[in-house]
Amino acid sequence: MITAGTHPIVIRRGDTGTWAFTVQDTDYTDPNPVTVPIDISGWGINGVAKSNQTNVFYDLPIVVTNAAAGQFNFYVDVATSQGLVGIDSGDTTSASYEIQVQIPNPAEGNRLETATILTGTVTVVLDLVRPTDSTTVWG
Repeated sequence: MITAGTHPIVIRRGDTGTWAFTVQDTDYTDPNPVTVPIDISGWGINGVAKSNQTNVFYDLPIVVTNAAAGQFNFYVDVATSQGLVGIDSGDTTSASYEIQVQIPNPAEGNRLETATILTGTVTVVLDLVRPTDSTTVWG
């Protein structure tokens, strides 16, 4: 059984960023617990943040970066982070998110098993410097 972890994600509006994660297993039966990465080859990984059950706030663009080492990430570009919340709009600035995996189960004819591996809150921090400010100089 997979136990979901919890991790907050904070995005500053207008900034770029990469959030990287490693899927790992810890053997607590060992007197000296050992943590090892889990190979996520062949896994489907999907993440979404929603302000409620029906309103998608942000689809996390997840990319597996090193399956053998259990590593995946998602990147937020400038245009996306600027669009997450309207300035002075009163729009939602945070939402709950989940990252789920689908894992082929060879013992069951590769039936896909689905599990939530990470949950938390995505919070968008409003920025002060805007590209449209007359005092902003890029370049």
